[in-house]
Amino acid sequence: MRKFLVLLALVLLALPVGGMFLPARVEVERSVTLNRPAATVFTLMNGFRTWPQWSPWAGVDPGAEFLRSGPDAGVGARLEWTGDPARIGTGWQEIVASEPWRRIALRTDIGAQGGATTEYLVAGDQLGSRVTWVFHNDVTEGKGLVGGLVGRYFGLFLKRWVAADFEQGLARLEAFAAAVPERDFSTADIALVEVESIPVLAVSAGADGDPDTVASALAAAYTEITGWALANDVPLGGQPLAVTRSLDGPSGPDFRVEAALPLGEPGASVPEPSGRVRLSRSPGGMAARIVHEGAFDNTLVSYERLQAWIAAHGYRDTGVSWEHYVTDPGETPEQDLRTHIYFLVEDAPSVISRETPGSGAGLPIAPGE
Repeated sequence: MRKFLVLLALVLLALPVGGMFLPARVEVERSVTLNRPAATVFTLMNGFRTWPQWSPWAGVDPGAEFLRSGPDAGVGARLEWTGDPARIGTGWQEIVASEPWRRIALRTDIGAQGGATTEYLVAGDQLGSRVTWVFHNDVTEGKGLVGGLVGRYFGLFLKRWVAADFEQGLARLEAFAAAVPERDFSTADIALVEVESIPVLAVSAGADGDPDTVASALAAAYTEITGWALANDVPLGGQPLAVTRSLDGPSGPDFRVEAALPLGEPGASVPEPSGRVRLSRSPGGMAARIVHEGAFDNTLVSYERLQAWIAAHGYRDTGVSWEHYVTDPGETPEQDLRTHIYFLVEDAPSVISRETPGSGAGLPIAPGE
C-alpha cells in the first residue's frame, strides 16, 4: 500500500512538472494544390456564402443553426452558430484580415472552449494555386495556472483533431473548386448590382445559335423597332439591349434572344405596337455585371469570367442574361467599344441565411439599361 501511495504521489507530482514543459501554443498547417486560379480559390474562402460546400464542420450537427452577418466577403464577414454542445456547440467566426488573392485571417471563439486564429494562405496565378490552412492557438491564454496545465495536455489532442479536420476540409475544397468554371476573373471589372426594369420596345431575334446569324437577326430587329417608333412618333432613349432567356426544352436548354430599345419617355402613352414589335420591360433585379471592352466577337471570355465569378461567390444565374451596348459601334473605334454583360442571379440553395434577409440589400443601383 505504501509503494502504491508513493507511486501515486510521484505521478501527481510529475503531471504538473511535466506539463510545464509541454508547448503552450498549438500550430497546425495543412496544404493542397488546386487546379483553379488563385482569385477563384481566395473568393471561395473569403466569406461564408460557400462555407457549407467545403467546411469540414458543415453537416456535423444537422440540427445546428447558422447565421451570417456583416459584409458578404472580406473583413467583418461573420458566421455565428448554435448547436449540440457535444458536436459543434455555440460560437462565432469572423474575418479580421483579407488581402486579395493571397491571405485571409479569421478569429474563432467557441465560448468556454476558447478562441483561435486561423489563416488561409493562397499562392498561385491564373492557372492554379496552392492553399495552406494555418491554425494558431494558445492553450494557456486566460486560464490561470491549473487551467493552463490542463490546457497544455489538451493541446496534445487538439493538434491531432485540428489536423484531421483541416485535411478533410481541404479535400472538400478541392472537390468544390473543381466544379467552379476555371476562367480567371482577377483582372475583370465585375460587380453585383441592382438593376431597375424599364419599359422597352422589343422584337424577337430567334434562337441563340450561330453568332453571325444572331448578329444579323438583331440588326434587323433594331431596324424594325426604330422604323415603327419613327412611324408612330414614339421617342426612343438609351442604347440597345440584347436579352437572352434560357427555357427548358425537350432536349435541353432552349435559348431565345430578343432585341430591345428603351423608350425615351417611360411614362408617356404608347400606341398599340404592330407587326413583330411589342411593348415590354427590360430584366430587373439582382445581377452580376462585367464590363467588356473591345470587339463584340470577343465576348466569350467575358462571359466565362462572369460565370466563374458568379459560382465562386455562391450565386447561380436564373437563365436571364443581356448585353447593353454602351457605346455606338458606328461612332467608336472597335478597340474602344464598351459592352455591359449581365446575368440575373440568386443565392445558391446552400447559402446560409443572413441576419438581415433581403436579396440585393445595399447593392449599387444600375439605372435601367
